[in-house]
Amino acid sequence: MNAITENWDLFVTGYWKSLQICLVTLVGSLALGTVMAGFRVSPVAPLRAFGTAWVTFI
Repeated sequence: MNAITENWDLFVTGYWKSLQICLVTLVGSLALGTVMAGFRVSPVAPLRAFGTAWVTFI
């Protein structure tokens, strides 16, 4: 228990960095997912094919 209290600042810093990474990933994946969904319903055949391939293989 003493190790936790002595290194509390490191734990908080690590937690904050993890939270920042999660938030950046959330925003990026939401943006990419929205673009790919737009590609999937696009009337332009190459975009629709790319969107379909993206969803199928990734």
